[in-house]
Amino acid sequence: RDVFHFFVSTETRFSTINFARYPQSSFMPSSSIASCPATAPSRRAGSRHRTRLIGRLLALALCLFLAGRVCADDLAVTAVASLINPAKLVTLHGERAANQRVLKCVYWLNDARSRGLKPEEVIVAAQALNQSTMQPRALLVEAALLRNLDIAGKLGCLTSENLDRLRHGRSPVISRGPYAGERAEVDHIVPFAVEPGLDREIANLELLPRTLNRRKGATMGARQLDYLEKFRRAALLKPAPNDSSPNEPASASAPGLKAKD
Repeated sequence: RDVFHFFVSTETRFSTINFARYPQSSFMPSSSIASCPATAPSRRAGSRHRTRLIGRLLALALCLFLAGRVCADDLAVTAVASLINPAKLVTLHGERAANQRVLKCVYWLNDARSRGLKPEEVIVAAQALNQSTMQPRALLVEAALLRNLDIAGKLGCLTSENLDRLRHGRSPVISRGPYAGERAEVDHIVPFAVEPGLDREIANLELLPRTLNRRKGATMGARQLDYLEKFRRAALLKPAPNDSSPNEPASASAPGLKAKD
């Protein structure tokens, strides 16, 4: 019910769909267009209004579809909603304060999957519950959570002992592959030394074997630069002091940082 009311009362990520490539006749009879004295700006405003309306209808349809699959009051949904809530993340103090939340999210997504729920549907419902669906980071967060769940499985971090560790926000022990026996740590894709402002961004956090995490350091390879651009487009980068351009990550080109492929 809460998810239903949320989608009815707000726009969703579907409202960003570009319908401009479709002719206006798809939405309005040609006779109406011909008789309409509206100027070009007003037509554009009308197009934006139709886009938002269609976005809401699509979101409502999705909500009704998910209503039978994922309940907003499911324990995994409420837990993940709280853990990834941007309003709570900004209140955290200390470096790497959000790392435990990523580990706990992996536990709850695996719990939901073990009960027949799709992790991606749990994340969508969780974002609707904490009202972060419309934020530019929403899709990045969803992708990061699903990726971390996949990594945990491939590293053998979903054993019963590790699930207990994950539930309490502790690093799991890798039980599969060349790094078996060592801890899986939460790594910053874009290093903390490059963009400290991404320290509490769930989308920037990823499970990595300890050896690889320590070896990586603050290097910026092609993947890190690609994510840095994604975060810039999502307006997640904070301007550096005395930087007049908030969208330019000045620290990414700081001396001493290596870029490797």
